Amino acid sequence: NQVLGVFSDELLEPLAEVLGKLGSRHVMVVHANDGLDEISISGPTRVAELLDGKITSYTIEPGQFGLKCADLTQVKAADAKHSLSIMQSVLQGKSGPARDIVALNAGAAIYVCGLAPSLAEGVQKAQQAIDSGAAQAKLEQLVAVSNSF
Repeated sequence: NQVLGVFSDELLEPLAEVLGKLGSRHVMVVHANDGLDEISISGPTRVAELLDGKITSYTIEPGQFGLKCADLTQVKAADAKHSLSIMQSVLQGKSGPARDIVALNAGAAIYVCGLAPSLAEGVQKAQQAIDSGAAQAKLEQLVAVSNSF
């Protein structure tokens, strides 16, 4: 089970098909119209979803999940320090485009892993994990484990 971003929408269905042949059960292969190889907040994202051996292609947009479209410059980091600052603001629950793009992509992962019955509910669970502090706690756990080696 996985969410896989690709650099070209021509690869969506072929990669979903290959992943199915390799034994994947539930996959979303995504490509945004703005060129991102992930689900975007700046407009439509094309999806090829493999579920139960069947591939379905469709388009999603941030508005479907109650999120506003935003220009990608609002989430682009200038350097590593800026990237860390953005990540910290998201995990602290600050609303805005960075939180929204994280919630969309984490929600997709939650959905394909079977932890939510729909993408919309996956996005809601991602938002709840951010707002409750669970996402921050998980990052702190990861850091602690990483530093123990």
